[in-house]
Amino acid sequence: MDISSDLIQFTRSKVAVVCAGANNILDLGLTMEFLETHCVPVISYKFDYFPAFYCRSSGLRSPHRLDDEAMIA
Repeated sequence: MDISSDLIQFTRSKVAVVCAGANNILDLGLTMEFLETHCVPVISYKFDYFPAFYCRSSGLRSPHRLDDEAMIA
């Protein structure tokens, strides 16, 4: 599988992870599908697209967008 090996831990932990997006050398579509399948919410802050690490947009629409950091917290 061409997805990040730490995604399984996201399905087991009750923590929020703030990141700049998934590593863009991986299959981002498969990464998004894995997170959705395992009920891990993906929320983009003030942007409609899922980020790709150093790139603001991966070209994949984010499942959720929130513009208020208090709502995310």
